[in-house]
Amino acid sequence: MTVEADEVRVRALLRAHPDGREIATAPFWPIEGGVLNRCWRADTARGPVFVRLAHGEARRLGADWESEPALLAIASRVGLAPAPVLTVPAAGLLVSEFVQGRILTKDEAQSPARIAAIGRLLRELHDLAPSPAIRRLDFATQARTLESQLDSATHAAFATQAAAVFARLEAGQGAPVPCHNDVHAQNILEHGRRLLLVDWEYGGLGDPVYDLAGCVIHFALDAAQRELLLEAYGVRAPRARLRDACWAYDYVQWLWYRVAAGQPGERNADALAEATSAIARRLERSQGAA
Repeated sequence: MTVEADEVRVRALLRAHPDGREIATAPFWPIEGGVLNRCWRADTARGPVFVRLAHGEARRLGADWESEPALLAIASRVGLAPAPVLTVPAAGLLVSEFVQGRILTKDEAQSPARIAAIGRLLRELHDLAPSPAIRRLDFATQARTLESQLDSATHAAFATQAAAVFARLEAGQGAPVPCHNDVHAQNILEHGRRLLLVDWEYGGLGDPVYDLAGCVIHFALDAAQRELLLEAYGVRAPRARLRDACWAYDYVQWLWYRVAAGQPGERNADALAEATSAIARRLERSQGAA
């Protein structure tokens, strides 16, 4: 659907919601961003809000819009995320506080000060008391769900290593904690002297090592930068476990992009295919080094 058609749909959903009628009549300004979602800033009489309409395929790819508001609620109370305003989970509609922030560049995220700040941010997140409404999310289960949507020959080259890596990670896992699971530059906002996380639809209660792995992967952190991240995070995580988590995180990413790129009429098919190839090369290099 076009941006205009999606905006019409969003306004209709808001008009049907008791708390959404004022937002439905506000000016909307498109925000560039997510691969599958449409986002806007809506300027209401009470101030701006962020509006997101998630693509229906995102649910098949692991998004959970019922759990997302519960995660946002506990994270926003301590300044780690924008506060939710209203949600229509069945439609993938989320309205949250609009945070006037700045997305970090990759170079900025690799600076010692920012790496340390991200490590402390994740420590705060993982220390939060979970809410019963937050789903349990397991990367091995997510991998199997995505694998089931592909021909077995597609992921056969990585099947043996994936089984071994996930088994090692599960053996060393502690109690599940609130996790974001998609920590990359587009999802980190610098707001004043604070960093916030946005886009929580893939979050859940799980193994915190995957949030650390996401930082390592998305910001291409070298060995010294990884040590700085872990030092700021404050836990002496086994380095071998983080290496396994990086491979597993990339493997789930690779499956996600393969499934997403295969959807009929996908508007970002070329970009998704390019990302798939880049991740596959990393997985292959890691296999050779294992």
